[in-house]
Amino acid sequence: DLLLLDEPMSALDGKLSEDMQVELRLLQQLLGITTVVVTHDQREAMTMADTIVVMSQGRVEQVGAPSEIYHQPENAFVADFIGKANFFDGHFQDGAVMIGQTRLDVPNPDGFLDGSPVRVACRPERACLDDCAPPVNHIAGRITFVRDVGPARDIHVETALGRIVVEYALGEGAASWTVGQAVDVKLPVSALHVFPRETQGVAA
Repeated sequence: DLLLLDEPMSALDGKLSEDMQVELRLLQQLLGITTVVVTHDQREAMTMADTIVVMSQGRVEQVGAPSEIYHQPENAFVADFIGKANFFDGHFQDGAVMIGQTRLDVPNPDGFLDGSPVRVACRPERACLDDCAPPVNHIAGRITFVRDVGPARDIHVETALGRIVVEYALGEGAASWTVGQAVDVKLPVSALHVFPRETQGVAA
C-alpha cells in the first residue's frame, strides 16, 4: 500500500538520475502506489512529487504542490532550498524595503512594521537586465561572470546590493552579455518575496 524510496538516485550520475526520475514517476502513476520519496535533490522532488514536504531540523517548513512550493515559498529557507534565489537583507520602511540606501518596492507590504528586519528573495529567472522595463527597482551593476549551461545562461552582476544572478533561457536572438559590461538590473515588484528575517529556517 505504501512504497518508501530513501535517496533512490543518490549513487547515479546526473543524466541517468534524471532519466530514472521520469521512469519511476511514470511507473508510480501506472501502478497507483502511494510513494514517499526522501531526497535532498530539488529537481528530483519537483519531478516526482504531487506534494512536497520541505523539512528543516525535523520541522515541517511548508507542504504544497511543486509549483506552489517554488512560486509561493512561505519563508526564506524554502525559497533557498527549492530552486535558486537572490537574497537581500534590509528593513521595512514606509511601505518598501530599504537595503542600505537602496529602496525596493515590494508586493503586499501590509503586516510589517517600520524598522522590521526582512529578507527579500527574487528568483534569477524573474530578474532581468536592460531588455525589460519595470518602472521601479532599477539597480546599476557590472557583469563579473557569465555561466553558460547550454539551455540557459546565468549572468552574475555586482551591484550595491551585492551579487545578483540573472538567468536567461537561450534561444535564437538571445542577447550577448560580456564580463565587464555595465548593466541595469531590474527586479519586478511581482517577482519579490518578503519574509521576516528571524523566521528563516536553518539548513540541515
